[in-house]
Amino acid sequence: MSKSVNDMRLFLAKSIAALGSAESSIIDLQEFSLDGFFGCQVSMTGNGTAKIQAGVSVDKVNYIYSSDPSDDIVTAFTKTTGPGSDGKNIYQFEIVTARWLKIKVTETGGANGIVVTVDVAMQ
Repeated sequence: MSKSVNDMRLFLAKSIAALGSAESSIIDLQEFSLDGFFGCQVSMTGNGTAKIQAGVSVDKVNYIYSSDPSDDIVTAFTKTTGPGSDGKNIYQFEIVTARWLKIKVTETGGANGIVVTVDVAMQ
């Protein structure tokens, strides 16, 4: 029997300056009965470029974001990314076993800011 899907909005029209970043609030994964499946839906405007990462913690103090770009949820996301070329897409991602999760969005282009809405689904 499959478990239900839990979803939450992490950012709603969040402005991030060029080379800036924003971290979501803490998600306590123990509150959910999970099979370990995660999805991240992104909507972005602005002329910058976004990178989205999952950070995990066992101690609820230190959040570890991988330095390997292949571990990112998405890199080089722009206002024309996605199947409709409209800055909207959804991604599946994995995390290592941990109790606490944060999502971080970073503007990586360096010249322009971005505005993002990010939702996460967990099963």
